[in-house]
Amino acid sequence: MGVSLLAQWSGLSARRLAGVAMLVAIVALGVLKLAPAIDQPMTGDPAPAAVARLLHAEGLASLPQQLRKTRERRASYAYILVVWTLAHTSSDPLASLACVMTPQAHCRSATAWWLKGVQMLAALGCLLLVYLILLEACGRREAALLGLALAAIVARFGAAALSLDGYMVFFSFFFLLYCLYGMRAAQRPSLRAALAAGASLGAAGLFHAPALLLALLLPVVLVVRSAPARRWARAAAALLATAGVTAPAIVLSLVTFGDPLPTIGHELRLLSLRVAFNAMTGEQYAAALVCWVPLFGKQLAQYVWGREVVDVLETLRPGTFAQAALERIEPAAWAAGGGPQSLAWMIRTHVLEDAPRYLVSTIPLVLRGIWRIGGVFALLALVLLPTGLRIARHRRESPMIAFVLLASLSLVVVHALIAPGYWWLNMPTLVVYPMVIAYVMQGF
Repeated sequence: MGVSLLAQWSGLSARRLAGVAMLVAIVALGVLKLAPAIDQPMTGDPAPAAVARLLHAEGLASLPQQLRKTRERRASYAYILVVWTLAHTSSDPLASLACVMTPQAHCRSATAWWLKGVQMLAALGCLLLVYLILLEACGRREAALLGLALAAIVARFGAAALSLDGYMVFFSFFFLLYCLYGMRAAQRPSLRAALAAGASLGAAGLFHAPALLLALLLPVVLVVRSAPARRWARAAAALLATAGVTAPAIVLSLVTFGDPLPTIGHELRLLSLRVAFNAMTGEQYAAALVCWVPLFGKQLAQYVWGREVVDVLETLRPGTFAQAALERIEPAAWAAGGGPQSLAWMIRTHVLEDAPRYLVSTIPLVLRGIWRIGGVFALLALVLLPTGLRIARHRRESPMIAFVLLASLSLVVVHALIAPGYWWLNMPTLVVYPMVIAYVMQGF
């Protein structure tokens, strides 16, 4: 029954779907076998942060009482959040909680065996979603399979996000699901697709909060693409679906801690590392535009501007941007009052009052996010993009192609604005490069 429904949903026969699933499994197992094990701190996201604070308040031994307490406060959603939080933790819960509550910690730990199985299924689901997005865009199985093979190679370049130790695989799954339903809603607007896309983005936001900054993208597309009588209803449905998924986690945090997003320490760290790049000189800025280009960028930048200039952009040592962020900018923010006051001071002082430099310095960091994930395939896709857009316009498929491009670029821009050093956060955008390449090559 489930296979038949999935086959109907994907447009494939059950037999062909089984073949695709087998191919995806083989490719994914190969990629995951080679992927390094990376377990990142899990602060900064509503669901795990809220429950981590909940458990940390009185210790793990009081978990049943804490859950009952939150349920009495009309926050029974905590049970689901605990499951999601466990999907971020290792086999050592106390060590994981220490990692959550201490933003300075860099955690590497072994994941429980049962969680590895869940993450493996999510990783397989990511590649299956990549195939379905490519099939939706290209319309031909051969082109979609070519794109899937390219995606597996691209994923190897950033295999940390498909590691069996890390939560980004769950975020990647829901973001790719958002892209799939979003491109359907953009091409053929419908209430069902709008609801599914909005709910998928909300689920992605529970694992990675900055994704919620994309909440207005699909509603704007629906307003432009839908008939006048239904455009606002569909746009509102997408927003309400996103809010419906994320609101319980935010309410839980607000009821329990009086703070809708209790992750200020982690956000200060990320933003400190970002605004440090506002101080780039002209020479450093030019080097930043070049040094992350695949194949030759770093060597060319070191040859033209010197190794010292390039090292300032990437390393952690005296005189680098990272050192300035950790030893000067972040402590100054904490001295402004702590908590939300510190974050407000950071935004006012280094973002709003220095907006021109902040925006201009974001440009090379956006390019960094693209090159680090796509590698040489990003270069190839960039060359082929004008041709692909002309083909899409001729085939009247521009809306769905443009939606995936805009969603992926928006995610890269968001991360460049707040967390450029965490380049693997852009891993779901790997679907763009094989999509452009396969879309163009199918015409030859």
